[in-house]
Amino acid sequence: MIFYVARRTEVIRGHLEGWGAALASQVSVLRYDELWDREQFAAGTYVFSDFERLSDRELQRAGEVWDSLERSPVETRMLNNPHRVLGRYDLLRSLSANETNPFSAYRLHEAAAARFPVFVRREHEHSGSLTRLLWSRAELARAVAWLWQRGEPLHDLLVVEFCDTADAHGAYRKYGAYVIGNRIIPRSLAFDVNWVVKPTKAPPPSAAQLRLEAQYIDTNPHREWLMGVFDLAGVDYGRIDYSMDDERPVVWEINTNPWYGFRRKMRPPERGRLWQVAAEQLEAAWRDLDVVPAGDGQRTCRISRPPAFPALQPGRWGKSVRVVSRDFKRRVKPRPPGHSRIIAIVPRIVLRAMWRLDRGKIARWTSPGKDDGLPHASSRSRLVRRVAHRTQQRASGSSSTPPPTTTGRGACPKTRTRGRNKRGGLQGQYSMLECLTRLRTGR
Repeated sequence: MIFYVARRTEVIRGHLEGWGAALASQVSVLRYDELWDREQFAAGTYVFSDFERLSDRELQRAGEVWDSLERSPVETRMLNNPHRVLGRYDLLRSLSANETNPFSAYRLHEAAAARFPVFVRREHEHSGSLTRLLWSRAELARAVAWLWQRGEPLHDLLVVEFCDTADAHGAYRKYGAYVIGNRIIPRSLAFDVNWVVKPTKAPPPSAAQLRLEAQYIDTNPHREWLMGVFDLAGVDYGRIDYSMDDERPVVWEINTNPWYGFRRKMRPPERGRLWQVAAEQLEAAWRDLDVVPAGDGQRTCRISRPPAFPALQPGRWGKSVRVVSRDFKRRVKPRPPGHSRIIAIVPRIVLRAMWRLDRGKIARWTSPGKDDGLPHASSRSRLVRRVAHRTQQRASGSSSTPPPTTTGRGACPKTRTRGRNKRGGLQGQYSMLECLTRLRTGR
């Protein structure tokens, strides 16, 4: 029996109801909240996935379950060790350090060192680029201010350097391959004239492009290189998206809860043979994972339950207006017509009222000017002067007492990560204006 653990189970359930229906009797899908409540675990294969959407505490708890299953007396096989899998930021930094990738990624407090052009994306989501290509620090500062006003959490934003992988005809390619245990399965090759290549939005491929995709799936030319990348990332199950830069592979991301890309309607129909080959390879790889037959899964073990999470702090929900609204909509069940919309609007109104004045200051400060420097002292507010003084004090190492703290109408909400997910935090001390100051001054 195979136990697939994920935060969002719609992806794997959709595959098991479609092209992977032959595996439905062998795969049991669990959510992480169901995993926390379990005390009895049956023998079989456990696939941990969806690490991108887990907080640090949830990753630690998943690691404790992994350690308990490792010490259990029943026969188990486990994929994706939570202690080893690298997140998106750590993976891109590691690939840049070993010169696999010619670009790197930065968190906001590091973005002054980025090589332009850049784009901004979420670290723990699969929403792709949130901005167009940004060509200067001033554009980056304005984009960050706009994303913050839109409700994106600053602690989860990554600034990624752009790598131009277009071929001689101006087309961008994105390769997709899966790792399942010890198998590498090439899945797709998408083409687009846009630098953000989405297979679902790409135009229909030409006959020549279909031949290239068939050659890629039949020959699996990058198998050895892909095994090395997956080993570096600590991933035993997932999908990698990558491209070729002058015959040199470069990695975009690895998804540990991947979508398989099979749709009811093929476009174009000539892809039918390629989809069938990929589906057969995926089914064979899944069957190889099953170390215990489904009928022999009565052997169980009891493990100690990990400690419960500490109580939630309501103040953390102020990190993102959009996420708060999304959670409200999801939690209201059942809901009469219009009820969820009213509840979802409440946090937007409250938070916008709290941040209205500060957003106005950021918008004025990041508006286009004669240069990329800070505004003149005569036009700075008391808060901006304090932020600039604090930044200069850190750079010089001075220990003089900073100006008095601004409160009330001029106060700026902090983007600290205390008590939440500290991956991607702004070092627990930078406010929005301080972060923009560092972007514009290069400190």
